Amino acid sequence: MAEHQVFRCDTFFISEPLADFLVQVPPLLDDIRAWRLFQAWTYGHANPTLVTDAMEVVFGEQYVREEWEETIVSMHEVWEDEDEESLPWTRGVFQEILGHRGLSLPPP
Repeated sequence: MAEHQVFRCDTFFISEPLADFLVQVPPLLDDIRAWRLFQAWTYGHANPTLVTDAMEVVFGEQYVREEWEETIVSMHEVWEDEDEESLPWTRGVFQEILGHRGLSLPPP
């Protein structure tokens, strides 16, 4: 039997299964919108500082830098040493990280 809870509004009461009212928010590490910001970095449209600043603004408290630290460090190490403007090595690291998370993104 579904768990029920009564919700009080100013003029009426609603009794529905609690699960019908719950919104599932995926962890930010599984949110493709967050990875799109990192993708901008891998295509040379942003830099690491811009990406992390945007993450803080867009996702607020949902963005916990420590959860992203491994990704940021891995990409930054390659990006710093990359000579080519097209960033193929940085893009490769990014695709590998996405693959390990079971995610994929088409090119921008």
